[in-house]
Amino acid sequence: MSTQLRLAFMFQMAEETGLTNVYVAQLLKRQAQLNPQTLSTRASPLDEAVMHYGENIKEITNEEFGNGIMSATVFYRSADKVKGGDREDRVVATFDGKHLPYAEQKSEHMAASKSTTTSKLTNS
Repeated sequence: MSTQLRLAFMFQMAEETGLTNVYVAQLLKRQAQLNPQTLSTRASPLDEAVMHYGENIKEITNEEFGNGIMSATVFYRSADKVKGGDREDRVVATFDGKHLPYAEQKSEHMAASKSTTTSKLTNS
């Protein structure tokens, strides 16, 4: 995302939430926490859709791909304007991420063995 686009987004978020632009920048960089009361009064239709449909989307994704998550490391997102069946404006929000299957985490696969970790803890 370009710096100009990032700034425009920050200023828009500040205006829509009533928060200062510097505070919004801190929130986006995880340097501050949003008051839960502010969050609940500012829920957007996208927030509501994700909360409402999120678990169902996750179930279908697991059914199609197997148990796992959508990676946010190489993650693309877009919002596009389209015309609906009655010629009304509609939003198409796309989240495009790589599927990462869950991996069972066994202690024998760790680089540090359990005995090494235990001895470091007891020698501290």
